[in-house]
Amino acid sequence: MVDPDDPVDDDTHVQWGHRPSEVATEQPSIARVYDYYLRGASNFAADREFGMRAEAIIPELHDLAVYNELFLARAVRFCVASGVRQFIDIGCGISKAGSTHRIAHGADPGCRVVYVDNEAVAVESIRAAIAVDARLGVVRADLREPDAVLSDPVTERMIDFSEPVALIMGLVLHFVPDHDDPAGMLAHYRAHIAAGSYLVVSHDTADGREDDMARFVALYEETNRPLIVRDHATLSTLLRDFHLVDPGIVHVPLWRPEPDDPPVDRPRRTCVYAAVARTEGLASPE
Repeated sequence: MVDPDDPVDDDTHVQWGHRPSEVATEQPSIARVYDYYLRGASNFAADREFGMRAEAIIPELHDLAVYNELFLARAVRFCVASGVRQFIDIGCGISKAGSTHRIAHGADPGCRVVYVDNEAVAVESIRAAIAVDARLGVVRADLREPDAVLSDPVTERMIDFSEPVALIMGLVLHFVPDHDDPAGMLAHYRAHIAAGSYLVVSHDTADGREDDMARFVALYEETNRPLIVRDHATLSTLLRDFHLVDPGIVHVPLWRPEPDDPPVDRPRRTCVYAAVARTEGLASPE
């Protein structure tokens, strides 16, 4: 674990988990397409073309991405209020204005954050955005390989696994197919983290919008990251070894909305479930 007061070593390979960039612009990237949904600047023509085809199916995709970002911000603040001071953001995507460390540091500047993604474009964007900060690290690894995430030298340097940690999995579990055993994968992560830790999840669903999501899923079959939408019962089963924080698994705008959040007329049309779940131990504030 890193001490924020210690000087930073001049070792970018260890600090950032650096690998050569593999950014390809000719094919849509899942991370860059999501950046397009958020109206970011880190996307290319292929990403925008794919994104516009997706918006032809679900025109309000920009709003849905914003609702997801607002949920993740609320969940991070909740975790800090619950006593967590270290975060692993797995499937973090391209750096955004509401990045986990900005939210966490707004609540407590001492929080430590490790960002994890398996897309080169996401890793490179995070590295460029956070500069050298002893409280932050970046790992190139795949969500489906917990040991690669948790045992990476950057993670081991940044995170004290004897203390509670929040695992952030925002809109990433729906890229893990059933044959990759998502339940077993989550159990592996859970076994590695301390009591009183948290899992923050948002996940695409067809509940409430079955026809549109069937077409949306078919579109993602054209990519190297097919989308697996899951219903409420399936998500409940995936999270059964954790203790769900109230209000449980709900459509993303309904997880503890704050007064300044934009109103949502039909939350069941948002196609995304949200949940925060806790391991045994530290009681959460209600």
